Amino acid sequence: MTRFDPGYRRTPGSWAEPPEAVEPHLLAVLDSLWGRGWLPGEILRQVERTMKPPAREIAALAIAVDLARRPPGTVHRRWTAHVAGLGLAPPGDTAEGWLRRGHERLGATPEVCGTTALYLYRNLDELGRVGTLIPPPGSDEARSGAGSPAPGSWFTAGLADHLLADAEAADASLAPILTKVRALLAQAESTTFEAEAATFTAKAQELMARHAIDAALLWGRTSGSRDEPTMVRLPVDEPYLRAKTTLLHVVAARSSCRSVYYPAYALVALIGFDQDLLAAETLYTSLLVQAQLAVQAAGASAPAGAHERSRGFRSSFLHAYAHRVGQRLAEVNEQVQAEAAAGGDGADLLPVLADRAERVEAWMAAELGPLRRQRASSSMDASGWAAGSRAANRADLGRAGSLGRSGPAVGPGGS
Repeated sequence: MTRFDPGYRRTPGSWAEPPEAVEPHLLAVLDSLWGRGWLPGEILRQVERTMKPPAREIAALAIAVDLARRPPGTVHRRWTAHVAGLGLAPPGDTAEGWLRRGHERLGATPEVCGTTALYLYRNLDELGRVGTLIPPPGSDEARSGAGSPAPGSWFTAGLADHLLADAEAADASLAPILTKVRALLAQAESTTFEAEAATFTAKAQELMARHAIDAALLWGRTSGSRDEPTMVRLPVDEPYLRAKTTLLHVVAARSSCRSVYYPAYALVALIGFDQDLLAAETLYTSLLVQAQLAVQAAGASAPAGAHERSRGFRSSFLHAYAHRVGQRLAEVNEQVQAEAAAGGDGADLLPVLADRAERVEAWMAAELGPLRRQRASSSMDASGWAAGSRAANRADLGRAGSLGRSGPAVGPGGS
């Protein structure tokens, strides 16, 4: 018989835990995490962020064993596609002893695997609830959605890519617009001329904004089969994590979405309707690329060690860029809304936007519970702030934009 005492504290490195003792507890904590809303890909990322090898490899093996042991009818097809998309090597044998048998592939001795697995168990058990994106294995919702996933239907490289496939499948009119938007943003990201990039970005935003208005009006005139708010989560990584998070909050708020930041996990949840979420992610991704190119250009001509190459300058640059982009998107929203009203849709549009906003708030309250709002705060470099504001001004958004509401929701400890 093997012994396992997760509450027993010993000095790291002074002992070894038999792998077989940890296996059932590691699988149990994964099952608990699925109920807390975590996805396998998010678990792997969190382990990679916070632990050293071979913890990530052990977590990957445990996830593969967890899925292999479950009857197919108890796993949602999106969950199956998600795990398959992670490229995990399927275990040859999932019977007891799978961790010890896999130690060579993990590049560690059985003792190291067992000890690392114990620390992995403890770290995973401390993760909180994040909200459900896919029905977890074993749930009634998972059983109703079980089956083979459609080819290419879902994969979480960015944890929101499934919206692309789902939105295009649900709305044939969106596919050609997305094709044009992606092409325009790709041109904006590749050009070295700021004015040209601004033109491409503005046109892309105009296309998405007009489609968003049409979609909202159609939603308002439809009853019974209307879509409801949903959620996606996006990873935000260093460097300049706070500045990137601020940009994402700003874009979400101006795209009829709300955002919640999980600082301990470097994740941002976006809540809204599918097409609004798609517009927010598309714009954020492009603006982030353009902001990074702009901050690099600001320091390109400066000599090594110059102030323009310092971390403080670049952080302030990106914060200012996000702040100014938010102001300009708000101005654009007013212009687009006024344009819609002048065209005769104003009377229908405003009540629809209010209704959708109330539904997003109600969804957040029901699914995520109480949240607290906190202002971003960090030391600012005056010259970096000024340079970032100028870059945001040059990123001319024209008359394009997404209709939205200000004020992102920030989760516990967020900023």
